[in-house]
Amino acid sequence: MNERITIDTATAARLTGIDGSTITRRIKSGRLHAEVIPGSAGQGGISYRIPLDALPAEAQIRYWEQREHDVMAATADEEAFDLDAYKARRGEDGVKELLNRQQAVLQVIGLRDRAGKGLTEAINGVAERHGMSGATLRRLEERYRKQGLAGLTRSGRSDKGESRSMCPEARRRICADYLDAGLLKANTILDRLFQFPEPDACGHCPYNPESMEHANLQLTDLADAFPACGEAGGGLIAPTNRHAVNRVIAQISDEEKDYMRRGRKAWEARYMMKGIRKKPDQVNEGWFGDHHQFDLFVLDERGRPVRPWLTAWYDIGSGMLVGWCISTNPNSGTITEALVRGIAKKKNSPVFGAPVWCYMDNGKDYRSRHFEGDEETEYWMHRDPELMQQMYLKLTGASVMQTLRIKAVHAKAYHGWAKPVERFFRTLEERYCRQLRGYCGGKPEDRAENFDRSLRAWVEKGELMTMDEFVDVFQNEILPAYNQHPHEGYGGETPAQRYARLPKARFEEFSWALLSEVRMQEAVRVVTPQGIKFRGRIYWDEALIHLATQRVVIKFNNCEMDEITVRRITDGGFICEAAVREAFQYVGEDEETIARHVSMQKRQETEVRQRIAARTGRRIGRRASGNLYHEAVDETAAGNITSLEAETTARRRGERRKATADAATRTELDDYFYQLGLQGLNSGR
Repeated sequence: MNERITIDTATAARLTGIDGSTITRRIKSGRLHAEVIPGSAGQGGISYRIPLDALPAEAQIRYWEQREHDVMAATADEEAFDLDAYKARRGEDGVKELLNRQQAVLQVIGLRDRAGKGLTEAINGVAERHGMSGATLRRLEERYRKQGLAGLTRSGRSDKGESRSMCPEARRRICADYLDAGLLKANTILDRLFQFPEPDACGHCPYNPESMEHANLQLTDLADAFPACGEAGGGLIAPTNRHAVNRVIAQISDEEKDYMRRGRKAWEARYMMKGIRKKPDQVNEGWFGDHHQFDLFVLDERGRPVRPWLTAWYDIGSGMLVGWCISTNPNSGTITEALVRGIAKKKNSPVFGAPVWCYMDNGKDYRSRHFEGDEETEYWMHRDPELMQQMYLKLTGASVMQTLRIKAVHAKAYHGWAKPVERFFRTLEERYCRQLRGYCGGKPEDRAENFDRSLRAWVEKGELMTMDEFVDVFQNEILPAYNQHPHEGYGGETPAQRYARLPKARFEEFSWALLSEVRMQEAVRVVTPQGIKFRGRIYWDEALIHLATQRVVIKFNNCEMDEITVRRITDGGFICEAAVREAFQYVGEDEETIARHVSMQKRQETEVRQRIAARTGRRIGRRASGNLYHEAVDETAAGNITSLEAETTARRRGERRKATADAATRTELDDYFYQLGLQGLNSGR
């Protein structure tokens, strides 16, 4: 086999499956090497001899198979071998490896036919030249004599992956146990095969052509999956070791394993076909909202290490994070806070305006009555600008989404991969938070070795960021860096560039007075003679004097509970800003405080008597009786969408806060000069 073998064009065409004229054209164009033999039969008196090694590997394999066919003809166990199918599975490299093994085996067969001395050394030499051991070459020779080319491949058998030491039913049980939710190991699966022996296992085997189970399966679409067993009647043939079990398990695809062992949710996220969604050509058309816990530890206000939460709204049209707040307790309040601050005009930021729709998950925070309400809003059905102002005047009885005319869209349950904001969170962690001290990874197994010990050391040495410091880094370093980073999904544009270039989907500019009102939750309470009782506190303002026993609507913010807004329940009209009322002491109360209180009681009675007299024309006798961080907004921005009631509320709230601040900073010296002034006025009379 050392001499160079040449063949004619007809033989080359037969071996390659190409017609002779194509072979000739390839020779003339130089694509196929051949020796020209003039004066021979053929076109123009020229013929060609083509070296065998110039042909593709599969053609060489076919040549040697045909030449050595007499060696294999007497072998009854020879299997039909589809060389083209093998090439499709293993590729060109696989075919070349098969040719290498065939050449080695045929050389060994030739050596044995000559039966000369030194046969063992000669076989070992052939094996070394072909890159294998002598034992492997002898094993290949034996398999080649019995099975032909199929014996030279690991995938040549038709029952690949099926141990000959077990029956089809044993393989089925192994697969069923492995794909069970119990996550069984190979040793346990092997034990189960022998734990409950069945004397008549073949009688109910779905592979037994004589069983009722097999007959029933042949009437279904699983008929091809349960062929007739040729060893039926011999009982369950099970493997004797876990290695055989592992070989069966190895044939189960990763997709099947994930679906059964990790669940449908994991399978959907990793394998299920997903569509491509077109991104909007406008900013503020759609926002995606979600909570995310940072993979990072910081110190809270008590000096304890905590992992803060980000509540975020992400604009799908630009990729910008438009509204956010950071807290240690995400809830419907932080969702609302982040939303209204995303809509509001902000200092030193071009981001503002309300979205057309918001895409959220199904958590209770997003399904709350205060945030979403109990009916769907259709903003785009009310595009008439003349009606817009009327739509925002209802400040009681409506949810945040209804008041702002934003459509709520909820993600299908357990489809987190459908929300692009999840991609933003991953980028946030991998690109930015990973570099910060205190980074812990998303899962415990992702944490560095001895992380808990390092965390304690950072806390003790004061090297861990505080919540305030982290918020500063997030707002002034992380977000600007993200907004200026080119985004592949947006054609290489940065989120900031895209937000500045695209038009806005809605034209309204909301005043902070209105948004501040919207972000507050509401409840209905009855005014008592002491004031409004709410969450263990009593709120009071002089405007409540004549409203005892009446029902009112109160508006409050969980983060600022020192005061509440009181509105009429009938039309939502503003009544007052009520502050927490301090209780009197039973003994030793300040006389001036008591005097003011008694004076107010007398005033109340006088006003009631005057109203009765005016109504009846008769005079009557006297009768006894909290850690939340957010982006700063421009509270002075007026906007073109607002409400008189909201503006009144904001003005009164500001007046009360100013009066409270003035009282807190008033000193005894101030009171001294005030009294001197009063004396001067009195002496001048």
